[in-house]
Amino acid sequence: MNRQKQAEKQLIDANQVEQIQDQKRIDYLLQIGEKMMGVNPKLAQNYLMKSSRIICKRYNQFPLDFHMMFCPHCYYPFVETKVRICTECGYKSSIPGILKRNREAIHQKKETKKMIEAQKQQRKDQEKRRKNLKLKAASILQNNLNMMSGTQYTAPGSKKGNNGGGMRSDWEI
Repeated sequence: MNRQKQAEKQLIDANQVEQIQDQKRIDYLLQIGEKMMGVNPKLAQNYLMKSSRIICKRYNQFPLDFHMMFCPHCYYPFVETKVRICTECGYKSSIPGILKRNREAIHQKKETKKMIEAQKQQRKDQEKRRKNLKLKAASILQNNLNMMSGTQYTAPGSKKGNNGGGMRSDWEI
């Protein structure tokens, strides 16, 4: 009977040691996942998924502070502060917590895209202006050449006057 109690005690101790090791492994994976989120989000998601699998295997609860920072579905960091909205899967949660994704970086990306679009539009406008200026310059040069040669430019299909020069007959030079 004494040996049976010792065997049970050793089994309980082994389970506790295994739980402590799993808890350390979970904490380690969560900390690495959190730190890697800014550098390599895909790798960080992988670490968070591994820790989630260990938690599910042991029937432990996911630590609340990490639950508030990352989406439980895809392990991507939440964006909004009041209502948590995952950027990848759209999952919404109203758990208050710490915002991990830098909103300024997202805002800067949007501003950069707007600036690039504005620059493209400005280039298109400048090209249109240049083309119009070239067309105007060409038409002015053509008119000047026609005036110098003594004939005035007439549009195709228009009838020339009796004088044959294309000028009005009541004009005198």
